[in-house]
Amino acid sequence: MTIDTIILNTQILKNSIISHLDKELVWGAVLDVRSKAMKSQGERKIMKFRGTIYTDGVGVSILKQNYDTKKGGSSGRKPKSIEADEFQYIEKLGKEDLLTDVGKCVLIDPDRRDLLFSIETKSRRFRKLRNNLKRDKVIAAELSLTHSKPSTVNKDKFVDYLQERAKVIPVMKAYYLNEDRPVAEDQGAGGFLPFRKMKHSSFINQQQADKRLAKNLREKFGNDAILILGNWSAGKVKYHEPIRGVGMRRMLAKEGFQVYLLDEFRTSSLCPSCQNGELETFKKVQSPRPYQREKYPIADRHGLLRCKNQQCLKAVTSTIEATDKVPLRRLWNRDMAATLNFRHILSSLRANGERPERFCRSKKPLSTGSKRKDMSSPSASTSQPTKRQNNPL
Repeated sequence: MTIDTIILNTQILKNSIISHLDKELVWGAVLDVRSKAMKSQGERKIMKFRGTIYTDGVGVSILKQNYDTKKGGSSGRKPKSIEADEFQYIEKLGKEDLLTDVGKCVLIDPDRRDLLFSIETKSRRFRKLRNNLKRDKVIAAELSLTHSKPSTVNKDKFVDYLQERAKVIPVMKAYYLNEDRPVAEDQGAGGFLPFRKMKHSSFINQQQADKRLAKNLREKFGNDAILILGNWSAGKVKYHEPIRGVGMRRMLAKEGFQVYLLDEFRTSSLCPSCQNGELETFKKVQSPRPYQREKYPIADRHGLLRCKNQQCLKAVTSTIEATDKVPLRRLWNRDMAATLNFRHILSSLRANGERPERFCRSKKPLSTGSKRKDMSSPSASTSQPTKRQNNPL
C-alpha cells in the first residue's frame, strides 16, 4: 500500500485541507522527519523524502526521489510497454552494418536450464519449508481473509475486510514478524522463519547473478561484443522454469551490451551440417518427472537430435576398445544445432542480404498455434569459440 501526503492528511489525520500542504508539518505529526532514515541521500543530497511511503502492513519503505511528484501523473514520459524497435532484428540491418560487426557477434539461444543457471532463489525450498512449519492457527487466519477482498471499492465490503483483518493481526504478527531471531532459534520456537530476510536474500542473489553473467560475457567475448539472441521465449510453461525474454535483453542492454534479435524459425529443425536434412528425436528414456512416471513411464530426449538424411554421416568409434572408425548417423545437441544455424543465417545476410530459403517463413510457414518444435529443450549454448581473437562472426 502506498501512502502519500494527501492520504495521510485526509484519511489518517482526518484533516479537511487538501491544498498547499506543508509536507514536513503533515508527516511530522506521525513520524520523526529528522531521523536518519529520512535524511537526504546522494552526492549532492538530491535524493529526498518527498511525501511517499510504502508499507505491506509489516515493514515500511521510505521512497526518495530526485524531484517532486507533479500533478497529472506521468503523461509524456516513456511508457513501460515494449516498443517495436526496442530490440532490432539482425535481418533489418544493412549489409555495411553487418560487415562492420565481423568478429564481434556472439550467437545465443536462450533456454531454461543453462543460460542463467546461476540464478537460484531457492523459492521452492522455502515455500515447502514454510508450508511444513506453518501452524494451524496461521492457516485458519489466512483462510478467513480469503473470504473478503481487500481490493473492493464497496465501502461496506472493505469495512468487513478491515474488521476480519483486525481479528487475525495478532496471530499473523506472531508468525511473520520475527526478524530478530536466528533461523535455528526460529525453527525451534514454534516453527518461525525470517520471511522478509529470505525474500530480500533472494532478490539480492538474482541481482548478483545478473551482474555475474554480464561480467563473464564481457571477460570471454570482450567489451565490444554484439549479442544476437533468438527471439523465441516461453514465460509460463507448466512443469518448466520460464525462459527469460525481454527481461534478460533489457538487463544485458543496461549492462552496456549491444543486443539484437534473430528469428529462430526452423533453426532447431534442420541439420546445420548437410543443410538439407531435417532433425528428429529418437532417444527414449525414463520419464525425468517422478510424478508423471506412472502415467508416462517413457519420454523423448528432446535435447538430442538425429539427422534424417541417410547420407549425413560422421566417422566415430563404435566401442571404446575399437580403433577403426565407422560411419554413424550424425547426432546434435538441439541448441548447438540452433546456434550453428544462427551462424548460417548471419553469414547469408552478410553475403547477399537475405536469409537462406530453408529458414524463410514464406517458403514453409508454421502450422497454426506452433511456435517452435522445441518445448522443453534442456540446455542453452553459444557457437562462440573460447578465444576472442579467433571469433569468425
